[in-house]
Amino acid sequence: MKIILQTLFALLFTALNIRGFAQNDVYVVAANGLNVRSSPGLDGKVLFTLPFETKV
Repeated sequence: MKIILQTLFALLFTALNIRGFAQNDVYVVAANGLNVRSSPGLDGKVLFTLPFETKV
């Protein structure tokens, strides 16, 4: 019984991953754009800015 439950759980988990949770399109919503920096935090040099409504 334990093996059957483990198998069912594994199949369910696999099916959910195939369907995907993060397959939605994502866009920049900040009016001033999204700064891409050389390192995390505000101290990192701004490498470039993604404009408003850019698909990421």
